[in-house]
Amino acid sequence: MWVLQRDHIAGTCYESLEKIFEYRIRQQIEHDDMQFGFMKGKGTTDAIFMARQMQENFRVKGYKLYFGFVDL
Repeated sequence: MWVLQRDHIAGTCYESLEKIFEYRIRQQIEHDDMQFGFMKGKGTTDAIFMARQMQENFRVKGYKLYFGFVDL
């Protein structure tokens, strides 16, 4: 029983911390026309195409390319 309570408390703490981080990040960013994903009128097809084009261009030139994704 103690393990279940500990896991529940840890999960609650993580959820609270996640909400704090999300709130602080959203204060620092602006959404623009380049926002893709689960928004009305927006899809991920164009974003995937652009990412693949960048990947191919960097590969041909012999450059390293790193992607970072943030899901808010």
